[in-house]
Amino acid sequence: GRRRSIGVVTSSYQSPTLGRPVALALIERGAARHGETIDVQHLGVVRQATIVPPCAFDPEGRRLHA
Repeated sequence: GRRRSIGVVTSSYQSPTLGRPVALALIERGAARHGETIDVQHLGVVRQATIVPPCAFDPEGRRLHA
């Protein structure tokens, strides 16, 4: 069936460092959803994405090397 929209992608970028897209979005109850994996449709493509805190600073490089 059809899925309900929980937000909107406001910008996206192909990260040369990560080798995958990174996006900013406004998500319903986003702060309560950190760590949740969702399906995102943007520019006609559906991808899985993980909701992370708005400050994606990772000084130990754990996300980069995961």
